Amino acid sequence: MNSLDKYKSIYGKISSSISKALFSLTGIPVHAKVVDPQNLDMSTVIQKYSNNRPVAAVVASILYKKVRGYIIILFELSSARDIVKVLSRLVGFELNNSNAHDILRELGNIIIGNIVSALSDETGITIEYEIPEVIIDLDTALIQNIVLVLGYKNEKIQTFELQLYSHSGQIGLKVLMMGIGHDKIN
Repeated sequence: MNSLDKYKSIYGKISSSISKALFSLTGIPVHAKVVDPQNLDMSTVIQKYSNNRPVAAVVASILYKKVRGYIIILFELSSARDIVKVLSRLVGFELNNSNAHDILRELGNIIIGNIVSALSDETGITIEYEIPEVIIDLDTALIQNIVLVLGYKNEKIQTFELQLYSHSGQIGLKVLMMGIGHDKIN
């Protein structure tokens, strides 16, 4: 059984729990769905996610069994702006640069928290994570500086797209999980 097969039961839990959390936050039904899961080598990740486009990334450090890993959520910059506008309206915030980062960080925290919870439930291993950081940069710089510098050159990286659907439209987020492959935490 490959690593992707092991993750299949987790994807449903991730989708369901994120949908519930976003409904609790916004009061609007949001359907979350994991799409196109892949285990990719570093060169493929660089090729697929380095397009010299501006992105907003939410990055969290994960710790389990004294091993550090990372979850990175990549938003197209226009999608990040749209999400922030909608969420600020729904929760009654006046939008400015400071709380725009806070809103994006909180959305990332909800998504990452649900991913970590699903992984922890599936494996029975306590997994901790730090409050995520928001970084705005070109995707190429993020991938090279975050991924390569951290030494994940020889590892498979679990990637998937998280599609969020509501009555107002659809947004796709790219999720990269490094150093926390299911094969490592079993």
